[in-house]
Amino acid sequence: MKNKNYSKMVAIFALVLAMAVSSLFALPATLCYADGGYAVVGVGGEPVSGLTLLAGKIDASGVLTKDVTVKSDDRLCRLTLNKDTTALNKKGKRLSGVVMTEMEDPPAPPEDSNVIGLTYDLGPDGATFDPAITLTFTYDPDAIPEGVAEQNLVIALWDEAAGEWVNLVSTVDPATGTISASISHFTTFTVIAYTGPAAFTVGALAISPMEVDVGETVTIGAEVANTGDLTGSYEVTLTIDDEVEATKDVTLAGGASQEVTFTTSRDKAGTYAVNVDGLSGTFTVVAPPAPPAPPPPPAPAAFTASALTISPTEVDVGATVTISIQVANTGDVTGSYEVTLKVDNVVVATKDVTLAGGASQKVTFTTAKDMAGTYTVNVDGLSGTFAVKPPITPINWWLIGGIIAACVIIGVIVWQVVRLRRA
Repeated sequence: MKNKNYSKMVAIFALVLAMAVSSLFALPATLCYADGGYAVVGVGGEPVSGLTLLAGKIDASGVLTKDVTVKSDDRLCRLTLNKDTTALNKKGKRLSGVVMTEMEDPPAPPEDSNVIGLTYDLGPDGATFDPAITLTFTYDPDAIPEGVAEQNLVIALWDEAAGEWVNLVSTVDPATGTISASISHFTTFTVIAYTGPAAFTVGALAISPMEVDVGETVTIGAEVANTGDLTGSYEVTLTIDDEVEATKDVTLAGGASQEVTFTTSRDKAGTYAVNVDGLSGTFTVVAPPAPPAPPPPPAPAAFTASALTISPTEVDVGATVTISIQVANTGDVTGSYEVTLKVDNVVVATKDVTLAGGASQKVTFTTAKDMAGTYTVNVDGLSGTFAVKPPITPINWWLIGGIIAACVIIGVIVWQVVRLRRA
């Protein structure tokens, strides 16, 4: 770090010397405004390298009263200090100026990395900023090693106590060729491109859906990541039941990742073992269900008779008897049916009925008989009886009275004859 300390000492010494000479001997050492700050200009008008003063831009408490931009002599490195930022030196006093110098002998970069451009030492040591200020480098894209993506460049700070470079969260803008990071204190800064070889990992195996019908598509995916720094290519292999199903080539920049998907289908039911570069899983193919049986054809019309009723079951000669049954179509389609009434096995009457499938209807007959007796009824297999009573002969009360009177008279005559004979 000899050169670092030497550069700082030279800049500070030049600042003190210029100001002392200017004040004591009235030599032409002055403060000149440039790039948002004040720089010391020495004898002959040549500016003191790497030094920018904050005079007129910071108040007594160390709070910037204006936006300030500090640039390196080569314009490839700059600091952006926003208004209202508190800038203090190591003693907690307001910061009077910023030293930005190129290091001629910077610390070596980490293993498998390259420094892009120059390394700059910022001072004074112990300066702090709240909120953080922005450090921006302009880089040359042609200086980036082959295989390193611009987006993977980082600004790193030198941790003198640990003796190592520490990467900062950096934002790369390839369109302007710049990279920026927030810093809250001063040390040595540079841009680093890491050049570790490409290395690939495969994870997050996904199978969807895990159960399909015969012939349906299954999607198989995995996440491929390049954990190295350089761009590289990798072949992803899908095997199903230990047979190579498909391969895909992916090319990824260092630190990038990509989902790789395959699709497949099977025409036989079963469980299939999936493997993608060591990641394993399964999916199941199920046989399609048997097709539903076709609906039966509509049943033809079919008729049944039930609920035979005979009313009344006993009548006088010539009186009407009502006979009825319930006829139902137990089929599915409309049909017609002839209902037959028999009395004593003789067809007395018939009726035609037409019924839709599942419908029913009451069918009624009437009949009468002029002779007494018991008659058997049959309607389509249902049987019963009714009785016809003989006619009642009317009582001849005059005849009966005459007979009684005659008997009385005869009795009287007999009684008189007997009585006379006894006499």
